[in-house]
Amino acid sequence: MIERDPLAPSRWSAEYRTGEFDEPFPWKPVLGVLGIVLVIVFAHLELQSKRIDELHTAINARLGGELEPLRGRFTARLSTLRAWLELREIDGPKMRAADLDFETIRSGGLLSVRRKRSAPGGGSSIELDSDEFGECLGVPSTSIARIQRRLAEFTPELRDEIDRTDHFLTLRGMQDQLDRRIDALLPELSLAIEARFLLLSEEDAEARELMLLLVDLESGQEKLRMRVPYEGRLLTARVMLDETTRAKSPGSIALPTELPKGASDCAAASTLREAIDGRHSIGEPMPEGGEHAAE
Repeated sequence: MIERDPLAPSRWSAEYRTGEFDEPFPWKPVLGVLGIVLVIVFAHLELQSKRIDELHTAINARLGGELEPLRGRFTARLSTLRAWLELREIDGPKMRAADLDFETIRSGGLLSVRRKRSAPGGGSSIELDSDEFGECLGVPSTSIARIQRRLAEFTPELRDEIDRTDHFLTLRGMQDQLDRRIDALLPELSLAIEARFLLLSEEDAEARELMLLLVDLESGQEKLRMRVPYEGRLLTARVMLDETTRAKSPGSIALPTELPKGASDCAAASTLREAIDGRHSIGEPMPEGGEHAAE
């Protein structure tokens, strides 16, 4: 492009020169703006990279610094409980230790587990399942099987996926989910590690009863053994309103439905609570110090 003096007078010419009267392109302002944009983009990318690194550090700190130590202690405690968890039979003569009381269980904490036989009629293979006894009894409690299921979610593959993720929003969403899971799991792990009492339960489907064995882990002694009804059925009654008087009248409709395990456990826990307090007859109380320990 030909530079032209803006103060020079215009002269006629038969030759037209392209761009002679065009305004010059503002390269300097444009380049300045582009430079500012590049600086902003670069700074944003650097900030995002720093925030992603901080998220990786925070997540690994929660997994490795908080969860893993408690997982190790929980695994170690399970190994000490293996003799109780794998008892050939928890059924036997009904008994209640004379020194058993509910407040001791409340203050000591309860670790519970539901034993399930892999084949009917007994056998050496025993699976562990969760139950709701602790919640129904109203004592600090947790379930071994529930903790094991939640711990199984924190796999090496999950750690690898977290390390590979380099998108901030995706990583932040993963952090929120992990925080919720860990926050719910840590108190249960701590309770499982410190709980004084272990409650073993096993269903006798033929007798429609639940066999219960309560163990004091501090002394290694059995404190209570009993059976409680475990029907697993619920009869619900409906009440109808008379359209004329709007007064309640019995509906006489009873519908048998399957009772959720939590509700069944609460019904059994009510009987267990009475037995712990000595209000449910299960035979003569066993003298203090006369209980049997697991071999």
